Amino acid sequence: MYGLNNMAIPFVVLKGELDKATRIRLAIIGGSSTEKAAREITMDDIESCWPMLIDSGYCAIDILNFANNKVELADEAFTSIMKALNSYL
Repeated sequence: MYGLNNMAIPFVVLKGELDKATRIRLAIIGGSSTEKAAREITMDDIESCWPMLIDSGYCAIDILNFANNKVELADEAFTSIMKALNSYL
């Protein structure tokens, strides 16, 4: 059986219609690409995805701050988090 590490997507689109923080929030809460906004996430949201997010290399509070747009999100961090979530958003 393959682990979660083998499920990472091969690429992440850096320039999307939505900003990177919104795309991470949607990925964490299970939103779709048709949604144009996402609520702020909580630590409970992060914890529910932690088995995947741990592979991003970032701690939970950093991911929370990135997703809620409290800290500038570099392309490297965005790519790492989206790959860990296996998200195409």
